[in-house]
Amino acid sequence: MNIVRFRLGAVVAAVCGGLLLAAISLPADAQEVTVLCNYEVDWCEAMKAAYEKTTGEKAVFIRRTDGESLAQIRAEKGNPR
Repeated sequence: MNIVRFRLGAVVAAVCGGLLLAAISLPADAQEVTVLCNYEVDWCEAMKAAYEKTTGEKAVFIRRTDGESLAQIRAEKGNPR
């Protein structure tokens, strides 16, 4: 059971990292980025604040469970929001 959680956590961490990288490479005219967050709310807020301070762009985070995040990413594969 712990192996499954570890692997799922690793996948979610990779996805979150990919989303952050995608957000960093947004076109110059992009003014807001939405990021799915699977961690504690305090950590999500800290990352949001750091992103906004670094880039000057507004970030919105949506708190989801691992499964909900993966389902949303799969559903929006061709048209992410």
